[in-house]
Amino acid sequence: MAWADTIRTPLTMALATLGLVAFVTTHDAAAQERPGPAAEFTGAWMGFADDGIVNESLVGATIRWYLLPRVSIGPEIDYVHGHNHSHFIVTGNLTWDVVAEPALPLRQSTE
Repeated sequence: MAWADTIRTPLTMALATLGLVAFVTTHDAAAQERPGPAAEFTGAWMGFADDGIVNESLVGATIRWYLLPRVSIGPEIDYVHGHNHSHFIVTGNLTWDVVAEPALPLRQSTE
């Protein structure tokens, strides 16, 4: 059972750190309203070291529906195009926004 002791300490530290970050950052989110749905688009270049650099391009999109002010769910669709092959990737995402979006300043009335 030596492997259990080896894994237990880093896992405990990671969970404790995640809990502390969640505790510190969720206080501000409690007073916020849920944002509307959001769409995001991705374009990227990927390189892999394999007898030189293997080049691939990636395009994708995701849609997010907010369950809480900083927690959202939604699908992600990506397409990777390589030299002799391609990949079509569909995933379901649960996203936690660590930093809250800044509130828009109120416009002052001159009346």
